[in-house]
Amino acid sequence: MLAVIAAETEPIVTLTHLLQLCRDEHVVLWERVTYPDCHDQVAATLSRLGEIYASQVNPTLDKATRLLLATTLNSTTGVPPVVVAHAPFCSSTASTDRTSC
Repeated sequence: MLAVIAAETEPIVTLTHLLQLCRDEHVVLWERVTYPDCHDQVAATLSRLGEIYASQVNPTLDKATRLLLATTLNSTTGVPPVVVAHAPFCSSTASTDRTSC
């Protein structure tokens, strides 16, 4: 799945892959999503990714952004990729209520 995400240029298709990962790894997601250390690591990782993506003016994902996304999903120490993939879909209260994700 990470290789597919790294190769995909269309944001909506990438989003679909992230949702499929959440579906396929549902048990792992709900087992780990409430761990406070997961939230902190994921927030820091997604912040970096968001800064890079916000600077993009093209509606497609360039190679550097795709590789960063795939690397981000796979490199957060001790956090399963599905928890990172799910983070953008959490409610806005996730930072204060760790059980809301």
